Amino acid sequence: MTGLIWNRSWHLSDFLRVVRKHPGHVGLVVVYVVCFLLLNLTLWRPHQVLSPSRNIQIAEAQAWWQGRVDLSRPYQDVAQYEGRLYNVFPPLFTLISAVILPWSPGGVPHWLMVALLGLPVPALAYALFRRRTQSVLAAIVLTVAYVLGTSFYPSVRHSLGSGGVYWVNHVLSNIGLLVFLLEYFGRRRVWLMGLALIAGCWSRQLTALYFPAVLWVVWQCGPGAARRWAVLQFSAAVVVAATVPMTLNALKFGHPLQSGYRYIYVGRTDEWAQTAAVGLFSPRYIARNAHCMNLTLPVLDRHRGRLLVKPNAKGTAIWLTSPILLFLPVFCRSVFRDARSRVLLLCSLVVMMAVLMYHATGRAQVGYYRFALDYILVWLALLAPFCDGPVARRWATVCVVWSVLYFQWLIRWW
Repeated sequence: MTGLIWNRSWHLSDFLRVVRKHPGHVGLVVVYVVCFLLLNLTLWRPHQVLSPSRNIQIAEAQAWWQGRVDLSRPYQDVAQYEGRLYNVFPPLFTLISAVILPWSPGGVPHWLMVALLGLPVPALAYALFRRRTQSVLAAIVLTVAYVLGTSFYPSVRHSLGSGGVYWVNHVLSNIGLLVFLLEYFGRRRVWLMGLALIAGCWSRQLTALYFPAVLWVVWQCGPGAARRWAVLQFSAAVVVAATVPMTLNALKFGHPLQSGYRYIYVGRTDEWAQTAAVGLFSPRYIARNAHCMNLTLPVLDRHRGRLLVKPNAKGTAIWLTSPILLFLPVFCRSVFRDARSRVLLLCSLVVMMAVLMYHATGRAQVGYYRFALDYILVWLALLAPFCDGPVARRWATVCVVWSVLYFQWLIRWW
């Protein structure tokens, strides 16, 4: 009996020694346990397939293999042009699906969606925040804040649950941004940042507005062969990022600069069709969209004599759903002192202004502001170093607990 107790004690001390020696690895395990425990996803569905009927981009990939670029039947937000139907969403998931369909003609297997969209994100986010904070605990807090405490949470759940095209593209663009930010705050290899932003803007076009940050990196290379090589890599990335979508535009709508998005409103009279008739992007939408981003609150509803809190169908302010973002305006002056952070912040603000001028509010976002995913991750990366002190870490933890409770309690069940 004494020997058994001694052996157990030895194993415990051995485990603690491993934890002290490799805290980063332990932190990564904690991140995965917490994230996937609270995401509450069925990760292994070997017989479930995301079919072309559930995702317009898989349907487009299927059409490619049949030798055409138009679709055989209507989908939500499909473009009607010269009697044919076309997909207008960015091409990355279509390209991925086109590669997969010869081996899985019925669609994209669920396990592959999990491997593509679910499994890499916690590790990439954790690596990014470790790099920005040099603290395991702060990296865990910030990773949980991003995965479970922002609009990324419902996006990844919808992506792996229903395969909705909007959410799949948001998750793909954020994976591209994660790789870009890791490299931007790391070795700053231009070719890898370029590839990451290609993946991003082939999922969400506004991600292309982070290319100026890569150009700033190129400029920092200094004169000579190093800069020439960096310029070549940057130019190649920009050309590739633009060429594929423009080629598809020309094949579908007869002009490389015609995305076809305005054609999705043909024959429609709803609110978004009316605003699109005025202009897809316009300063007149800023006040409305800024209200959705900053001021919208949950709805109080009385039901059978009880006062219920319900998510707002028009979205909810990012400062309420993810209060850790308030660290950014608090430490904005410190962020601006660093040239690298300043350039990235300015790019993110340009992205934000483009979103605010968009004709639609992204109403498929009950209880959260979906379009903020185009810049929230960048803001978290910028504020991360200021979450590392004992007081700041305590407040950051409080904010994250609130966000997780909000998305788990209020959003998940509606």
